[in-house]
Amino acid sequence: GNAIGSDSMEDLVRTIQRYCPDLEELNLQDTNIGRCSCDALASLLRNPSSRLSSLDLWSCSMDDDCALLLADALRYNKSLQFMSLGGNNFTWKGRKAFSTLLCNKSSIEET
Repeated sequence: GNAIGSDSMEDLVRTIQRYCPDLEELNLQDTNIGRCSCDALASLLRNPSSRLSSLDLWSCSMDDDCALLLADALRYNKSLQFMSLGGNNFTWKGRKAFSTLLCNKSSIEET
């Protein structure tokens, strides 16, 4: 897999927000993503002007902390329709963060 350092991921997110605001698909499959990179991705997902509809994070060595950050960010996202998360290092804690979000009927209109 690839490794994108936290500085590089922050630069990538800033570049997307500044120069590619219409980006709809981002494939980071098999990229080793650390905690700081998850913070940067979460900020992209929280951005109300983001048009990202597909995010592939398959096999990115993400852990429960990343899952919690991303799940929280998704509460504010209106554009994402597809997100691939398989092959990561989530335990029940990380999976629960996403299932709680997906099963929350009160947020259906918000998510």
